[in-house]
Amino acid sequence: MSEKVFKNHNELIELLIERGVDISSSEAKRFAKTRLQHEGYYNLINGYKTLP
Repeated sequence: MSEKVFKNHNELIELLIERGVDISSSEAKRFAKTRLQHEGYYNLINGYKTLP
């Protein structure tokens, strides 16, 4: 099994955009980055946390 490469928050936002999440405005990108910092990528995409 190959190792997973660490991605920073900006790279994770780009991954979300590639997967169809609408993060087109700068405000949405700031919100997404804040949520990634607090909740983590997998908690967000798997729905383990609800967003305010």
